[in-house]
Amino acid sequence: MAPSASDFAQRILSRTAVVGVVGLGYVGLPLVRVFVEAGFRVLGFDTDAAKVAQLAAGRSYISHIPSEWITAPVRDGRFEATADRARLAERGAQLSYNDPQIRVLPKMRHFKVPPLESRDLSADFLAGQDCILIATDHSAYDYEFIVRHAQLVVDTRNATRNVARGREKICKA
Repeated sequence: MAPSASDFAQRILSRTAVVGVVGLGYVGLPLVRVFVEAGFRVLGFDTDAAKVAQLAAGRSYISHIPSEWITAPVRDGRFEATADRARLAERGAQLSYNDPQIRVLPKMRHFKVPPLESRDLSADFLAGQDCILIATDHSAYDYEFIVRHAQLVVDTRNATRNVARGREKICKA
């Protein structure tokens, strides 16, 4: 039996949930840092095995993120990088996304990214997700609509700052 939304919300609030970040590039790696600094354990996934090996060894490949920051979370188990998609499935992850600019992820020469198509943010779609992660503050989104229909919203960009109703469903990270 799957955990209920309230169980999931409690794991978020108590910082016992493991956060998955897909893509450890210039957006994903700083997002890992945000979640680690907020007290979460993070499982990071990337299809670039060389990048994953560097991170697993505690070395950053991004100039504005020092290796010293990567070393401590890797050493104490707060951050683990993997190129094994099965590790996400072990945690029960099912990935979907919405992007008003990129409707279909293009085939990438060097990476084996599963085919993903941007999903419309209908009320039914939002209600069917365990968690909605906001990774950008974009003017194309109606955040009040998202919060109204979602079970739980993790907001990494303070995009829901003007949403008055449903604040109890919003976790800031």
